[in-house]
Formats: sequence, C-alpha cells, structure tokens
Amino acid sequence: MVFIFKTPKKKEKKGSFIKVGFISGICSIFIGATGPLIAPFFLSHKLIKKNIIANKAACQMISHIGKIPIFIFLFKFNYFAEYKLLIPLIIAVYFGTYFGKKILTLIPEKTFILLFKITLTLISIRLIIQNHI
Repeated sequence: MVFIFKTPKKKEKKGSFIKVGFISGICSIFIGATGPLIAPFFLSHKLIKKNIIANKAACQMISHIGKIPIFIFLFKFNYFAEYKLLIPLIIAVYFGTYFGKKILTLIPEKTFILLFKITLTLISIRLIIQNHI
C-alpha cells in the first residue's frame, strides 16, 4: 500500500513582489545595483528562466529609472556631462540584451537555475571579500 501525503501549498502574498520592489528601490539609492539582493526572491517563487530574467530586468529598470530624478535634483548630477561614458554603456546594454536572449534559449531550465545560483554565490562572495579587504 502506498500513501501519498500532500503538503499544504504555500499561499503567496499578493503584495510580496511590491514589497520586494519597494525595499530594493530604497536600497538601490544607497547600495547601487541590488540585483544580487532581489534575485533569490525570484528563485523562491519557482519561476521559469524567462520569467526570472524578465521580472528581474523589470525591477532593475524601474529601480534605475527611479533614481534618475533623485540624482538630478538631490545630488545635482549632470547626466549630459557624462555622455562619453553613458553612450557606450547604453550600446553595451542593447547588445548584451540581444545576445543574452539568444543564449537563454540554448540553456535548459535546470542548467539555468544551477548557473543562476552559482553566479549569485560568486557575486556574494566577491562582495563580501571586496568589502572586508
């Protein structure tokens, strides 16, 4: 005889993505890029690779766009004066996104999750070492 026990499913809180977005948005002003901070949250929701990338990219984009007025008005940062740096970065983002989408289709789902976790671990180790040396 085989018994199958069903574990109760965790109910997702509807506002959980909003809370993470708000917290990472606030943190991004002081920390900078909060990608490693929010990435584990997407893994815990069992999203597929395309959803992880899309949601993380959307969060990062909203976070960075939200910082533009803060840096202009609060810190008096002049983006136009930095065009020599910003234009190559914008071009790099375009090509990185283009090639990243191509590569993403080639990677199996389980391999992506493993690589994502390894990358997060390496980034975390680097940040710890960088801040303690």
